[in-house]
Amino acid sequence: MFVPPWNQSYYEFESPAVRGAFAAWCYGTGLLAVLGNAVVLVASLKYHAIKLDEVTKTLVEGIAIADMVYGVFVILQVAISVTINGWQYQGVSWLCEVSTYIQYAFCLTDILLICALNINKLAVLMRPFAARSRTKKHGLVFSAIAVALAHLYPLIGIGRPSRFDWRIYRCNYSSSDGIWEWLGPTLMGIFLLGPNVIVLITTAALLCYVKKVTGENKQAMFTLIPVSLVYIISYAPIGKPQEPTESGNTGP
Repeated sequence: MFVPPWNQSYYEFESPAVRGAFAAWCYGTGLLAVLGNAVVLVASLKYHAIKLDEVTKTLVEGIAIADMVYGVFVILQVAISVTINGWQYQGVSWLCEVSTYIQYAFCLTDILLICALNINKLAVLMRPFAARSRTKKHGLVFSAIAVALAHLYPLIGIGRPSRFDWRIYRCNYSSSDGIWEWLGPTLMGIFLLGPNVIVLITTAALLCYVKKVTGENKQAMFTLIPVSLVYIISYAPIGKPQEPTESGNTGP
């Protein structure tokens, strides 16, 4: 169910110049996400340029696909919303629910695959002989599990009201009433907080191994650590302070 926006006057960009700059940033990052990850996929699948173990390669390819989908259906959609200063599909309300589903499904897919990537590389460093027996099939199984888990949260939320949220210039769940008052925060704690803690811990552990590894493992370390650090920075708590809550406020 689509619910009309409620917080436009407080959160929309007041300055056209600032709105234009933010739109340009979103277009740039969206296109970079699509083109950059397309290069990664071509380099890995066609030219076999990524010289890492099969599980790591498969997880990296999965992250690239999730990033491309997120870039097209979330970041570039935000860019359009900022450009026109509103929801671009006003006449098709069900697209708001679809947009919310895609947003959460592929954001969580990205998070869980990065989590799996770090755990896998740490396992390779701690138990190298056991890791050599893992094949691309194992990577596909790990990726499938991550994707399935990522879709649980938005699947549970089907039927939950969605609305265009001016805080993020895209659709989001609109209510924390009833069961969602406790179920929403609980699920987000499981699907967001848990994997983020694991990424932090495994990144710290990988940093401890940097000076101890050589060859292919060192290349993998210099591939994974920047990915993890950028991911951690991207979830830094930034943004405009939230206005006092009101009935129907956007929930997690």
